[in-house]
Amino acid sequence: MRISAVSFALMFTVVAAYGSDKKAATPPAEPSVVNVDVAVPSLAPSPETKTTQLKGGVQIAMDTDVYTADVRPVFVDTPFQPGFKEIFHIGCTGPGTQPTYFIRDFKPRVTLNHDRLVLHLHITNNLPRVFRGAGALIQFNIAGKTIHVDPNGYGDFINAIIPPRSTQDIDIVGPEVSIIPPQATIGVFIYDVVTKMDDAGNIKEKQDFEWYYNWASQTTTKQVTMPAEQKRCIRQ
Repeated sequence: MRISAVSFALMFTVVAAYGSDKKAATPPAEPSVVNVDVAVPSLAPSPETKTTQLKGGVQIAMDTDVYTADVRPVFVDTPFQPGFKEIFHIGCTGPGTQPTYFIRDFKPRVTLNHDRLVLHLHITNNLPRVFRGAGALIQFNIAGKTIHVDPNGYGDFINAIIPPRSTQDIDIVGPEVSIIPPQATIGVFIYDVVTKMDDAGNIKEKQDFEWYYNWASQTTTKQVTMPAEQKRCIRQ
């Protein structure tokens, strides 16, 4: 096959431009370490609150979780169109033939080990009969306001069946952490716990349990390594 002088010159110009640009290409950017302020909540019982309460033969002890925060980089892809020379320096992946170019940038994301208020109950049944959680109502109060929560979050308590002289551990899940103010008093109430019935199964006595906790967020600084910006290509 014969190549005209014009075609040869054009090919030489493209290769030369690519070669010279490749030599002048700057090395990839290094990852950077950034400081991120993180608000980590804590939950402590109020001085007037007894974490373990015994009423009518039913003892309920409530414990709280320790909250921890994790910071990790997450990427955001933004489409862009590289210049003619830049195309040669962006490797493409994918089985297709149509390239799509984008810039992948990284940002820190803070996540807590729990995104909801989680409380642990240790229930001891000292009654002469089976304890049943059915009929009880669990309510959360935050900063003086009653907060609606998904009933599924305390379904294990409602469905609890505990034989006499037995214990059971149950978790109840409250509102999302994101709706709780940085400083607040949280009330947790369990109403209408049946503690006495007659031989015919009629309810003779109910008891209410209540706990108050101080919620506070403390800001700490965490370091996270952020990858450098990346220019990528996918063939579709």
